[in-house]
Amino acid sequence: MRYLKLITGTGFAVCALLMVTWPMTVGAIPAKGSTAADYRRYQNRSGWILGGITLTFFVSAIGSALIVKQAKDEFRRQSSENLKNLIEGATEDIRRKHEAADQ
Repeated sequence: MRYLKLITGTGFAVCALLMVTWPMTVGAIPAKGSTAADYRRYQNRSGWILGGITLTFFVSAIGSALIVKQAKDEFRRQSSENLKNLIEGATEDIRRKHEAADQ
């Protein structure tokens, strides 16, 4: 679970970094009258950055969902164990009371 938290946190940090640095990385929109090659380069840069943001966000979201699932499973397991211990303790107390009453 430690690595899952590390991957998820890193993914969110990279996603945030990509969103903040997007304008600097992509650059300005080509001016009117620019060549088609300039527009294609701008489109490629924008597409790669947007794809990177989308990918890191989804990886982080899936990691978050897995962390929540693991925590829920751990809580359920611990809850069952606590209930078992409570029942065993109550049974032991009842047995002791009956033994004390028989004497």
